[in-house]
Amino acid sequence: MLKTIAKVTLVASVATSVLLAAPEKTKLKIGFIALTDCAPLVIAKEKGFFKEEGLDVHVAKEGGGWPGIQQKVISGEYDFSHALAGMPIAATLGINGDANLQALLSLDFNGNAITYGNDIIKKMEKYGLDKTARPVSAESLKKYIDAKHKAEGDKYQPLNFGMVHPVSTHNYELRYWMAASGIKPDTDCTIKPFPPPTMPSNLIAGNIEG
Repeated sequence: MLKTIAKVTLVASVATSVLLAAPEKTKLKIGFIALTDCAPLVIAKEKGFFKEEGLDVHVAKEGGGWPGIQQKVISGEYDFSHALAGMPIAATLGINGDANLQALLSLDFNGNAITYGNDIIKKMEKYGLDKTARPVSAESLKKYIDAKHKAEGDKYQPLNFGMVHPVSTHNYELRYWMAASGIKPDTDCTIKPFPPPTMPSNLIAGNIEG
C-alpha cells in the first residue's frame, strides 16, 4: 500500500525537445492558488531564493481555481504553476485540455482530509458513527443513505459533496472512501467541483454535506 500520495506538484507545459534546445529563460511567471501547499513557491520568492539562482520570478495568485491554472499553463501565460498531481496525466490524455504537461517536483504529500458538515455528522451519529476510530469509516453514512432511500423511494435526493477538481486526489480518495463501505458515489451522491478556498463557506451554507 502506498504510504505517501502526492497532492500537488509544480508543472510546466513544454515539449522536451524544445526544452532541451531552448536558451535558458530567467524571467518566469509562476501561478499558484492560495492554499498552504503553495508555501514553497511563495517562501522562495519572499526569501530571495529564486533571485539567488539568477531568476526573476513573478508569483501570480490565480483566482480561477484549478481549471484556470491548467488553462494558463497550457496557453503559456504561466511558465510553471502550482497544480494538482493528476493534471499532467489528464492533459497528456486529452482530458480537459490537450498538452504535454510535465510534473517537475512535488509540493505536498498526504495533505488531504475528508471533512463533513455538522448536520450530516449528527445524522451519521444516529447510525453508529465512531469518531474515535482511525480511520473513520463511511459505514454510518451508508446506513443513513440506506434509510434515506427507504424513506424517499423513487423521490430519493442524492447527498451533495464537493471536491476541487475531477482529476484531483481529493476526488479519488472521497470516492474510494465511500465505495469501501458500499456507497455508490455517482448514484447515492453527487460530487461536484468547487474552488478550494470556497469549501468552508459551502459547508457552512449547507450547499454540500462534505
